[in-house]
Amino acid sequence: MAITAPPTSLGQSPSCLALAPDERHLYVCGSEGLVSVVDTRSHQVESTFTALSVLGAAAGHTDGRLYLAGADDQQQDVLAEVDVGSRKVTRAVALSDRALALVLALSGQRIYISLPNKGAVAVVDTGLAKVIRTVTVGGMPAGLGVSPDGQCVYVSDLLSSVLQVIDTTTDTLRAPIPLDFPVENLVVTPDGRIFAANSNEGVLIIDTVSREVTATLRTPGSPADLTMSSDGARIYVPYGSRASVGVIDTARRAVIRTLAVEGSPFKLAVLRNGHRGYATDPAGSAVVPFLTRTETVPVGASPEGLAVTPDGAFAYVAESERDTVSVIDTRDRRVPTGRGADEVAVAPDGRVAFVSNSVAGTLSCVDTTTDQVLEDLSPDGGVGHPTVSPEGRLYIVGSDAVTVIDATTFKVTGSTDLGAFGVRGALSPDGTRLYVLTANPSAVATLNAHSLEEVHPPVPVGADPVGLAVAADGRRVFVADPGNDTVAVLNTSTFQMESVLPVEGAPSDLVAPRDGRLVYVTRRAAEAVTVIDANALTTVGEAFRVGPVPFGAALDEKSERLYVVCHDSGALVALDTRTGNVAERFPVGGDATAVTLSPDGRYAYVPSPSHLANVDGGLSVVDTHTTRIPLGTRPTALAFSPTRGRLYVVESKAGTVSAVDITTRTLVSAPLSIGDRPRALALTLDESRLYVVDATSATVRAIDTADFTLTGPPVQVSGTPTALAVAPDGTRVYVADSSEGTLSVIDTATATTVGAPVALATSASDVCVSPEGGRLYVADAGADEILVIDAATVTVRARIALHATPRLLALTRDGSRLLITLPGAGALAQVDTAGLALLGDPIPVGSVPHGVTVSADGHRAFVTDAASNTLAMVDL
Repeated sequence: MAITAPPTSLGQSPSCLALAPDERHLYVCGSEGLVSVVDTRSHQVESTFTALSVLGAAAGHTDGRLYLAGADDQQQDVLAEVDVGSRKVTRAVALSDRALALVLALSGQRIYISLPNKGAVAVVDTGLAKVIRTVTVGGMPAGLGVSPDGQCVYVSDLLSSVLQVIDTTTDTLRAPIPLDFPVENLVVTPDGRIFAANSNEGVLIIDTVSREVTATLRTPGSPADLTMSSDGARIYVPYGSRASVGVIDTARRAVIRTLAVEGSPFKLAVLRNGHRGYATDPAGSAVVPFLTRTETVPVGASPEGLAVTPDGAFAYVAESERDTVSVIDTRDRRVPTGRGADEVAVAPDGRVAFVSNSVAGTLSCVDTTTDQVLEDLSPDGGVGHPTVSPEGRLYIVGSDAVTVIDATTFKVTGSTDLGAFGVRGALSPDGTRLYVLTANPSAVATLNAHSLEEVHPPVPVGADPVGLAVAADGRRVFVADPGNDTVAVLNTSTFQMESVLPVEGAPSDLVAPRDGRLVYVTRRAAEAVTVIDANALTTVGEAFRVGPVPFGAALDEKSERLYVVCHDSGALVALDTRTGNVAERFPVGGDATAVTLSPDGRYAYVPSPSHLANVDGGLSVVDTHTTRIPLGTRPTALAFSPTRGRLYVVESKAGTVSAVDITTRTLVSAPLSIGDRPRALALTLDESRLYVVDATSATVRAIDTADFTLTGPPVQVSGTPTALAVAPDGTRVYVADSSEGTLSVIDTATATTVGAPVALATSASDVCVSPEGGRLYVADAGADEILVIDAATVTVRARIALHATPRLLALTRDGSRLLITLPGAGALAQVDTAGLALLGDPIPVGSVPHGVTVSADGHRAFVTDAASNTLAMVDL
């Protein structure tokens, strides 16, 4: 996640903030009483004014009034009403105590204000500008929320595990809602659910009909505040100590991502379109803009052309420098399993992943092809660390026993009591021995892997051992003990401790490569991975820097990449074992502690226990590498044909167009020669014809997609054509000219141009056609605007000013929105095609956005960034 703009310095410590109804201004209240008015387009402080001597809470109002709670010059606690036009205090209402929070209710006719020192909530009539009632709620009232119908105000209590409920028709208390723990802040979704936060425990989800807590979200940081998007789809949670903001999907009841934010975010405001938020940073005396609904994934060098499957599951990216097309899996592959999903193992054939759900006490067997849970098992010995042998025996080290399960039939084939608390297990390379790490007492037990009989009595190790690995030659067992900051080495022949190596920084997990030379140790407190020589029993070189609180680790087949789960940052980090550098980072959510790889190393499986403590946890499936289809030279433009299962690729340097079978990822036939510099292509709606423009010869060629052959003569057009679009009925092709700004129209039946080229733009960089075919949109890069053209008369009907240079265009399938890349601004703009107006602010998507397309449902846009070699995925 990228920060969209630098922090806006305020010169004072901000205490609260409020957005104006039109979202053009953000009011940032400083504790010293000064209100800074920030322009949300430029992120600059437009003006400042003094409201009160001290400010503590704020709320906006749709009729242009801003309400601020604080103290006046005489240190009287008041609620001030500010006219946002004149930016002056128009009225002040005396309060009996310092306000902590306030909320507008009954269409702004009432304001409810929590008074924690009085154990009460004040009710202010905004018309009369006075307190008309004080509702005693007891305890220490804090956060407030209003039900969608306005009939209830919910009040959190810092001292007790309840939500008080005020009936707004009578301002009397209804029966309180019992909670699992006290909460500080809360929001109410449009469907009536309550999300309530405690900085130490997480976020509760409360059903207001059943009046019950239905789930608890264990967030990766301490939730200091809650802010909801206007549609109720997202809730944003600042984690001040971690310089980040969590995003909760209210439908899925899960933390879906963590956004990087400068400073220590405390209070938040989020724009209605969900593409930008603002966080107060009290320590830095600033307000920080941040990006919300965009994710980026790394792709290859110089990404240009882009195509996406109709369901948006896979993106195809033309990488001109690598002469390849990359296939990116864009899906959020998270399989719900059971409560407390925290350990995972994969069957030898890679078809099933086994997930231990410690809270639910179950073992989920997940089909890795369909992402479906095949079966949930409940081993008698409890669930814990799973280990799979090459022949398909699954060992579950539970709390008091080891259970053996057939990895194919899921049937229990054996078990044995441990007489201690099982922590984890590891198999010898030949599969004959199972080493089991236990606690109370801390020891390593050695079992016969087939009979489960004890080979040797348990050997005491460390104070608090958590990690276990067997060297590739089977001669040594390594045990990580974060309590003593050591790695103990057990000789498997003598069953004696051969060495105890000091490894500072809370060593946790151990991975031993198959070549037997090294052992990798993750160190939680040191944010690093240490490498141990398995023979010399000494550390090797400098530690690898990896990120906050590394836990579980896994190594690929060739020992080239070490994958480490970072518990606090919610990332899976891929380390290059040759250099120790971070090769890639993959978001997986916070609190994950384990990872394993598929046998071919293609997929990493990461259990996610934290987000859903009282409902199902899940298994995240991460594609660890990008599939690349090798082609000719400089692929630059793509078109996807779902019906034929083909991807058409322009290779500009080779002067050809290729057809790729997306199933086999091979060429359908030999590439077709088009000209010296083919630039763009467009497919008819029925996918029967493909049109390609060549910039050098200024011609357009037609390709019959049935047999992939050129059909008809080249059609001469004007200037330097670089873009084209096909009418929905296939009768016309519109060709944009970047050098002279003309638009040529081709009759596809006669393969001739219709009339002379029409001069419309200064420089036409792209063109697209509305779904009904009556309107054209042309990006005028020379005039920084979009031309709206009547397709029948080829005349300009409207102009949309952008204030930035447009490059490429994409329409949603229903034609309701036009998307425009703005390379100079590093952003993606949206136009409402009904009103022909820009929708909100442009969305930052990278330094130099290039290709753009949109999923069939119109919910997600995809943009390549040529500067950072990334693919941005934007929730629309």
